[in-house]
Amino acid sequence: MKSPNQKKTDRRTLYTQMVIKDALLELNKETAYDKINVTMVCRQAEIARATFYLHFDSLDEVLDSVIDDALLFSESGSGTVVDVLDIIRSGRSDVLRENETVLPADR
Repeated sequence: MKSPNQKKTDRRTLYTQMVIKDALLELNKETAYDKINVTMVCRQAEIARATFYLHFDSLDEVLDSVIDDALLFSESGSGTVVDVLDIIRSGRSDVLRENETVLPADR
């Protein structure tokens, strides 16, 4: 439950976070995760580094958010980390994009 001081997440914030996650997933199709850096994600997402750090503290935090999203849509329905890794490794990030409208707005 939200405390009285918490505000609903702004639509622009949700959009920017989505763009950052999409950029990471796109880069991961061609490049191993451990070879990706913030600069590459910012270029792919067409955002400034300051914008990236306004929304995420690190690439690992972005990946955590992608995994959280993927758990919602694991194909087997079990929602395990193995399912999520299968989605990410197979490059099927479209599963997330197709269902982004049902992602929870509050995190």
